[in-house]
Amino acid sequence: MNAFFAAHPWLRRLATAAGLVSFLLGAWVATATVKTWSYYRSIGRQPYNSNAFRIAVKQVWATLMDPYYDWRLEHDGVLPTYEIELSDRRHAEWRQMLERVYARGYSTPEDQVYMPARLAYHDREWEIDLRGRGTLYTHYRQEKPSMRVRFPGEQYLRGNRMINLVIPYDQARINIDTSISSLGRQYGLLTYPTRFVNVKVNGELLGVYQEIEHFREELGVKQYRSEGFFMSGLGEMKGGAALEKNKRLATAAQAIAACARAEDKPERSKPSFEGATLIDKAHQGLGIQNAGACDEARIRELADLYLDLDKMAIYAAITSAMNAAHAWGEDNLILFFDPPRGRFEPVPWDMGSLWIDAKEGDGPEKLESLKGLGAQLMRLPEFRERRDFWLRDIVARKEAFMKKEAERRYRAIKPALDYDTEHSRRYARRMVNYFDQGISKNFGLWRRALEKGGAAAPGAEGGHADAALPSLEEQARLAVPPAVLGKVEVETDDGGTTWALSGTIKIDETLALPEGIHVRFEPGMRLEMAGGTTFVIRGDLMSIGTKEKPIEILGIDPDKPFNNFVVFGRSTRKARVAIEHTTFRNGSEGEWNSAYMTGMVSFYDASLKMSDSAIVDVRGEDGLNVKFGMVDVRNILIDGTFSDSFDCDFCTGVVENIVIQNSKADGLDVSGSLILSRGNTMRNLADKGHSVGENSAILILDNLALEPFTGVSIKDRSWAEIRGGKVVGAQIGISSYQKKPVFGGGVTGFEGMAEEGLATRFMLDPNAWVTVLPPR
Repeated sequence: MNAFFAAHPWLRRLATAAGLVSFLLGAWVATATVKTWSYYRSIGRQPYNSNAFRIAVKQVWATLMDPYYDWRLEHDGVLPTYEIELSDRRHAEWRQMLERVYARGYSTPEDQVYMPARLAYHDREWEIDLRGRGTLYTHYRQEKPSMRVRFPGEQYLRGNRMINLVIPYDQARINIDTSISSLGRQYGLLTYPTRFVNVKVNGELLGVYQEIEHFREELGVKQYRSEGFFMSGLGEMKGGAALEKNKRLATAAQAIAACARAEDKPERSKPSFEGATLIDKAHQGLGIQNAGACDEARIRELADLYLDLDKMAIYAAITSAMNAAHAWGEDNLILFFDPPRGRFEPVPWDMGSLWIDAKEGDGPEKLESLKGLGAQLMRLPEFRERRDFWLRDIVARKEAFMKKEAERRYRAIKPALDYDTEHSRRYARRMVNYFDQGISKNFGLWRRALEKGGAAAPGAEGGHADAALPSLEEQARLAVPPAVLGKVEVETDDGGTTWALSGTIKIDETLALPEGIHVRFEPGMRLEMAGGTTFVIRGDLMSIGTKEKPIEILGIDPDKPFNNFVVFGRSTRKARVAIEHTTFRNGSEGEWNSAYMTGMVSFYDASLKMSDSAIVDVRGEDGLNVKFGMVDVRNILIDGTFSDSFDCDFCTGVVENIVIQNSKADGLDVSGSLILSRGNTMRNLADKGHSVGENSAILILDNLALEPFTGVSIKDRSWAEIRGGKVVGAQIGISSYQKKPVFGGGVTGFEGMAEEGLATRFMLDPNAWVTVLPPR
């Protein structure tokens, strides 16, 4: 051997160098292992899903490969890169905060303090505020912490005022959360937009992050929803919402949080991971205590007053199929309060888990995984039936979709994951396989369980417990004054229970029929409403009068208008409303339960067909208000309103040959809608003839606007095509601008619109665009 090395001296030098490198690497790994072990021993626990040696090897390997991996991750063009810069002093404070939280195990309000920084992206820079995000220490690792970025003032990043940069540290971020969000959108749930980005802090590339828009009011608006509020199941408001500014929201939030934290939850298994005790400690630090009792009567009242049961049931079905009880944890549960509906609904978030720990032949009770508010609601037989309905649909139709969606999302970021030291290609691929196999197992178990008769109610041997509730007719009789009952004919058939009202009916107090009762007003019926009352229908309405026998709904005291006439559908089933030869007179606006209706005549979640009718003498904000519905409104009169005459939010349909006059605000106000407006006449309006905003699209054909302040206003990324018609005596013919920074400006094209006596033809801002269209 010596002779060989003597003959080849360069091999001796190579072997010596290799031995020295091996020794140094071994010493490096050994030193890192001891330091890691000592650190975790000092804080009294092992890190998340790892051990000291594994962490040491990973640190050494990452350090050696970082230059190559970082270059590929940043320059392969798969993901955009956010570059965050902190001053030296702030960067030192940032790292001290991370070390402090990681050692303690959870964060406190003192740790989550914003500090100034800069963010650069696509040759643009923003002044930002930066802080850590999350409760547990797993979000505060120095190598890759989670962050929250806030854009002060009127600064926005792609319409976002605040974003979270979350570590995709397990299969939940890469596959489960993103795939379930896609599923939730198919069932009408509000979801958060998500994308994957690279993040650099002070020149150090930290790797792949999931960017999540924070839960603020802009999130809902951009998805054709109202400007609502977000809160956790603990009652913690998100995005700066202030409870003291909305008493209805405060009441609902306190009631929900109390039951979510109640002591008498149905029995369930406790989380076994160490983080569970740390969450309890964090809650104690925030002053969050157990809320006491919440019996079945209380949870039923809560469901009736404040919750969208259909969407809660859809969410329960999704999380049941995914074995995602984690999503119902009090601080993980995110709820959106929709002011027009006055209801909370769930937002898919932080799913976790997947495989159900059960085997073939296990009963349905072994498959249940809900906890917190979800488990409380499952005590109600009617909620369980709704959950099972949606669960059957999901496991019957969505298995292939879920698998394809997970694979699609993985492949979209696979090149980036290959060079992210937090995720090896093998690890990420394993998570996709885990998800795929888990879907097959879970959906199969639930299919067989539901075929046997559905999940068992608590305390039952199997199947559903008896609801022990009165019938709809009996509930209605309990709720309706005898004077009204005497005018009712009850019809029951396969379509449900219908109340037929005729003659003259007087109501002296608010009347709300139970959900599912349909109503028919007979020709010639006259409904006289006392001041301050509201008539609420939570089913279908047919009000078909004739020229000879019109139908009237009116406030009987000229000085004391009634509040509202309102029809509520369900978010998953639109109420069917047909109105002809019906006059509404002398009403205002007001609230019912936790909903506030600005329209004297309001239809929410309804399919409205209305003709040859009138809405007059409006004492409140809006005359006709339609939200989340379909509209076919023709040949009606709206006369005299304190604000907008016809307010159509998140609607689709046709408005034709209507007359709007004597309005103290807008004629036709549409937001987030797709509308054809044709042959309408608007006169004596204090503001705009057509007001089109919040990403609407409208075709305006042959309309006449007489003496409005503005003929047509197009704003906030809305699109309008105007053909024919005339604007007379307006201060402004067409205005187009950006009102809400979350959107852009308006886009308007017009052709053949006549003008007469205009002070100004156009009012535009730099974000708007107006053009003349070629003739038809």
